[in-house]
Formats: sequence, structure tokens, C-alpha cells
Amino acid sequence: KAMLQLLDDALLDLKSTEQGLTGILSVGCVETAITPCISQWLYEFQQIYPGVRFSMYDAYSDDIKNRLDQNTLELGFLVEPVEAAKYHFYKINKPDRWGLVVSSEHPLSKLAAITKSSQLSDIELILPARNIVRDDLADQLHLNDGDLNIIGCTNLSSNFYPLIASGEAGMLTLEGSFNLRNQRNVVFIPLEPEISHQHVMVWRKNVVLSPVASKFVAFVQNKTMLYPEN
Repeated sequence: KAMLQLLDDALLDLKSTEQGLTGILSVGCVETAITPCISQWLYEFQQIYPGVRFSMYDAYSDDIKNRLDQNTLELGFLVEPVEAAKYHFYKINKPDRWGLVVSSEHPLSKLAAITKSSQLSDIELILPARNIVRDDLADQLHLNDGDLNIIGCTNLSSNFYPLIASGEAGMLTLEGSFNLRNQRNVVFIPLEPEISHQHVMVWRKNVVLSPVASKFVAFVQNKTMLYPEN
């Protein structure tokens, strides 16, 4: 499958060279505060290069990285932390902060912020599925799994909003993901001191990007006015 994808990419590259920039831009994106930016950038890029079509795959970071490794996606927009060994990455100054989502009827819903770790210990809790994220949150909150009443994990937090709206459970998630859904009867309470993570654009090392993807990388860099990291 990967070899056939490489062949298709090579044929599209030749077509781009002959006819101007054409082809399909395959991008993976997490569902966070970066999502509205990516969709707008893809649209603007396509308006500049009408011969280009985009394909955006929405998923969580590990799924997107797997597809990058299989060469079915060329670029991924992820939330840090990211294991950097296999990828070039470019930081985008679009932070997203973590918080607790609970029912609007839950006693914690009246709080302006979660300021004590004990407030998380007293609630049935759903956590992010990524181990690296859970470890980072636990380190910053000075918590162990034994300190929490963890009932499960999820890679897409929106699937659990109906459950949270009707029950006692809570979920740690990013504010940007929460804002994408406009779910009724749930509230987002930020953690304090604030814990936030930045976003990165990544692509595989030792893989030559297509002309379309290379142009889009430069387009994003120009949009954000930052510089890439190795």
C-alpha cells in the first residue's frame, strides 16, 4: 500500500512540474484550537493554487503519526509533547490550555478554576488516551494515578460530552477541543496554575515532500512568521 502511494505521489509530482502546482495535499489535524486555523489555511492555499485539492484527516496525534509513518499523510498538525526522533517539526504559536469538563449541575461547575489536586481526586475522571500527555499532566499536577479515580481514557473527548452532561464524571481535555463542539449542559474549568501545550506541524524525516506539501509548509511558515526547528 505504501509503495502504491509513493507511485501515485510521483505521478502527481510529474504532473505538477508539467502543468503548474497540482495534486492532493494530505494533512492530518488534531481537534483542538488549531483546527479552525488549519481549515482556513487550506482554503486560502487552494484559492492561490486552484489545481490543488486538500484532504484533511481529523484524528488524535498517535493515529496521525501512524498515517505519516505509512506515507498516507504528508503533514500532521499535533499537540505537544511530540516524540521528535522521526519527524521534522515546526512550532506554531497557538497554545491550548487544559481544564476539567463537568456537568453544569456538578458542584465544581461554579468554580472559576481548578486550583487544588484534591478537586480532581474527588471525581470520577476520564483522561486523554496518549500516555505521553497523561504523564506530562500528572507531572505538572504532582499527581499519581493512585491519587485519582480514573474510570477510563479517550482519544476523542467529544464522544463523552453526553455522558458528562448527565452524570457525575469529569474529563480532562483541551479548551480548543471543548469549544469546537458547543456541547450543552457541560462547562470547561481551566486548571490553575495554567497548563497549556503548543501545536506543531510535523513531517517524516528522510522523506521527500511533494511539491504541493513543500509549498504548503512554506505557506504556513509565512503565515505564522516563525522559524522551523530540526
